[in-house]
Amino acid sequence: MRLQKCLVGPAKEAVAAMLIYPNDVPNVLSELEFRFGRPDILVKHQLQKLQQFPPIPDQKLEQVVPFSSRVRNVVAFPKSANCHQQLANVSLVEQAVSKLPQNKQFEWAKHSVTISPFATIEDFSKWLSELARIVCLMPTSSHSIRGNVTSSNPRRIMHIEEEISSETPTCLRCSGDHMVTKCDSFQSDDVQTRWDYVKNNKLCFSCLKKGHITGKFRSKKMCGIDGCQRYHNSLLHNKILSKMPYQTGQRDRSVQPMLNCRLANEPRSAITILEEDIARKIGVRGQSHPLTLQWYNDRVVTEQSFKVNVEIGSRFDDKKFTLKDVYTVNHLNLTEQSFTKENFEHFGHVPLQNYSSTKPSLLIGLNQAYLGVTTTWIQGDNDSPIAAKTSLGWVAYGPTKSSTRSSPRVMVIKEQNLHKMVSDYFEADSFGVNPTSEQLESDEDKQARHILETTTILRPNKHYEVGLLWKKFPPQFPSSREMAERRLFSIEKRMHKDEKFAERYKEEMAKYVEKGYARKVTQEEVTESYAQTWYLPHFAVCNPHKPSKLRIVFDAAATANSTSLNASLLKGPEQAQPLMRILLQFRQGRIGVAADI
Repeated sequence: MRLQKCLVGPAKEAVAAMLIYPNDVPNVLSELEFRFGRPDILVKHQLQKLQQFPPIPDQKLEQVVPFSSRVRNVVAFPKSANCHQQLANVSLVEQAVSKLPQNKQFEWAKHSVTISPFATIEDFSKWLSELARIVCLMPTSSHSIRGNVTSSNPRRIMHIEEEISSETPTCLRCSGDHMVTKCDSFQSDDVQTRWDYVKNNKLCFSCLKKGHITGKFRSKKMCGIDGCQRYHNSLLHNKILSKMPYQTGQRDRSVQPMLNCRLANEPRSAITILEEDIARKIGVRGQSHPLTLQWYNDRVVTEQSFKVNVEIGSRFDDKKFTLKDVYTVNHLNLTEQSFTKENFEHFGHVPLQNYSSTKPSLLIGLNQAYLGVTTTWIQGDNDSPIAAKTSLGWVAYGPTKSSTRSSPRVMVIKEQNLHKMVSDYFEADSFGVNPTSEQLESDEDKQARHILETTTILRPNKHYEVGLLWKKFPPQFPSSREMAERRLFSIEKRMHKDEKFAERYKEEMAKYVEKGYARKVTQEEVTESYAQTWYLPHFAVCNPHKPSKLRIVFDAAATANSTSLNASLLKGPEQAQPLMRILLQFRQGRIGVAADI
């Protein structure tokens, strides 16, 4: 009992099957010592602690004390475990020295050259212990002093910024000693190439430096060229885009979702809606006011929106269209869509682009219905999508014969008369009171019931045979023979020590053979490998009240490589009566009767 209380976690799982019988205690201790008490495991654990210790900065010299204790433990463990070869590990000494401040590393280097033939981790531990004693004798306030800065005003760090600003700048484009804004190579590129370079390297649009974004840059300034009011560097100014009321720098992201689905003819969308994140990225601004939307199932949502104008265009030509009175929302919450052109032969010459798991970010409503007018279309069979050419390009829509991860959404406007509304009210009022004839089951219970109904057969000997309730068929098991043999050797040891136990165990196993529940496998079956092979260990259980009776239990919970037979099987539908129902039935009569089979 004490051993069971002491074990937790992986240690208890490793010997759970051997904690049933007291005679297995030596086997339990042997298994625990092999799994968790080997010297190499303990030494490796101490080395990991040393590697995880953070480097010691110059201003926190007091951390040398706990670091010295950790190094002493690393030295003590190999000695006690007779693993002296670990003490001569040169890389271990280098890792430990690298944790010290730079000046202390220099002092150790001066000391190590005096050691012959070479310094070990044990020598480093002795030297570090002397250093830790000196640190313990130092005044506490001196630990936090850095240079000539006094502790009365620790927030004076302006000198650090001066040192950083005095460093020679490095160009991210040509690695020269100048900023990107002064780079001749960067200035010789056209505006679009500069934009692509800035976006790919994640530079600030305003100062062309790394480490922050334009929205959080406090010193950002407007472009100012030709009256441009965009917050970007003058080298990123585009004369054509500056004349437009709103930019469409993220055109691919805002237009592509609209081309991927036929949203222009959506009867529930009376207005054009754009996600606020896209509007912010392309620099669109407008007047803010509350917007009330009625979504699916008559769900009404009110949020703050911006009314803006944007310009979109096709990916395959230079046509552009202005969308007026576009409203922004936080999230459209539309389903993800995927399309592969190569799956449909009739789309061979149609300029459609593949996309995967793409969410629409722009919903075009009826106020822009002219963009969805179809001029040409290509149709395959009845189960294939249709390609239609619109003002914005080609659109593919229709069935794709592919499964979708999202649940289908149905938009229905349901009109109810007075009689139906009253009927629904009384049904809701009696919910949970009147018994229901429909049996509610989970998907796993339905699967298990289907297996029971399709695999249960009656044998000529009047016995029923039922198939196993597999979660996935066919199952895939790792090798479990080593685990089963180890359990078998444990039982055989007990048989050698207790002859009565061995005799009763053999009698019980003989009953399985006589009744046809078990048989001896052939040599061919032993040598042949199967992907669905699982070795099932067994053990004996004795009832203290019936010492002469022995029962054999087949352990389906035994694990091999974190897999067990029970984990691959369904529990099946619950056939026993719920406990709450049993407790309530005791209130029906004056006398309660309980029985057992």
